[in-house]
Amino acid sequence: MVEKLRIKIEKILLIGLLIPIIGIALSYYSNFNWIYDDLSFLGNVNPLFNIGLMASGLILFFFTKTTLTRIYIGAVAHFLMVTASVSVILTGLIRNKANYPLHFACAACFFFALANAQLVLGKAIIKSKRSLGVFSIVVSIVNYIIWGIFFIAWIFDHSIGYAIPELLYMIITLVWIFVFIFIYNSEQKV
Repeated sequence: MVEKLRIKIEKILLIGLLIPIIGIALSYYSNFNWIYDDLSFLGNVNPLFNIGLMASGLILFFFTKTTLTRIYIGAVAHFLMVTASVSVILTGLIRNKANYPLHFACAACFFFALANAQLVLGKAIIKSKRSLGVFSIVVSIVNYIIWGIFFIAWIFDHSIGYAIPELLYMIITLVWIFVFIFIYNSEQKV
């Protein structure tokens, strides 16, 4: 009974992960510039994007509490995942236009906490779940490379926005969550 409920929750989580993508699609409009804007700019135009961010934070929190707590991920990885969840909720709650410094701090905390959580989590589980551990570490490194390339480009042109690295980070993280749930569930059935 508990196992069936867990599987239903994971299916809801997987479907719910599409919320930010739908929010981006519905918030998109012709004045948005992928080079010079941030994804948060879409939240200034359509509150659905901010609702999608908050929903994504709740989904990340439930992913942490359902899937990740079934394996020992360590207190640090758990803290970082919860921090990332709360940070993305606050990013959606605090609109970019209304309070940019606080909004930016919450968004930066989300990206930093999640990438670190993926790295710490990968190290914590690499002995017991090698494929998940290695994959988590690789995802963390790729996310850091994306932001590293962005900041090198930003040094040369301060007017560029965060939209592209934010979108890439989001896609990679969605893939990470899908793969994590799929591999974990397939290993449980063996």
